[in-house]
Amino acid sequence: RYTFGGLMVDEKVRPLVLAIAGSDPTGGAGVHADLEAIRKMGGEGVYAITAITAQDEESVLTIHPTPADVLSQQLAVAVRLRNPSAIKIGMVATLSNAKLVSWFLRRFKDEPVVLDPVLHSSSGYPLLESDAMSYFRQNLLPLVSVITPNRMEAEILAGQKIKSVKTMEAASEVIYKEIKAIRGKRPFAVIIKGGHMDGDDVLDVLYDGEVYSSDTKQSVPVDRYREVTNEFTMAHSTTK
Repeated sequence: RYTFGGLMVDEKVRPLVLAIAGSDPTGGAGVHADLEAIRKMGGEGVYAITAITAQDEESVLTIHPTPADVLSQQLAVAVRLRNPSAIKIGMVATLSNAKLVSWFLRRFKDEPVVLDPVLHSSSGYPLLESDAMSYFRQNLLPLVSVITPNRMEAEILAGQKIKSVKTMEAASEVIYKEIKAIRGKRPFAVIIKGGHMDGDDVLDVLYDGEVYSSDTKQSVPVDRYREVTNEFTMAHSTTK
């Protein structure tokens, strides 16, 4: 037996986690990083790729979104033999993919679903079609259990600047209320990741509608930031 996402698990039945995300040829982000984080958490990963990209930390050269019918087939194969214990969603890229993922999620009732709202690359390149944003917010986000935006993504979703812990808390409440109004009584939480904030320490803020919780940790080297972020997100993917 071993620990996975804070739970004791039988070695013979490793939790299955489905990662839905884009590809990154450097392996530093996207589905490749998700699978590595799943492995480190003691789980078994399956995946569906929403877009093939040519990018690194400095720039995005090209993005080729996966056609929705191909993505649908990937998802069907990934969970054909066994339903996932948790689902992690990253880049969805297009309106058609956002609609497909929303349809797919409706078959799952109790499994935790964590969504990292990938809206732009680190270099500022848009990673979600502009005409997909409204559907993304009103239809996909209300289907997930936890959303984990970074500062820039939270600013877009909340429509306000974030410069301090207080403004992180305020933004998390704005995002929470918008999504909760559609999601209803089902549990939901917003975690704003503080990796892009100024300072030597990284502070993440969680809001679940009642309590603000914060977690402070030391900054990590730039070359490990994505790795640590993915492990952090995956931990929440696997804990109800």
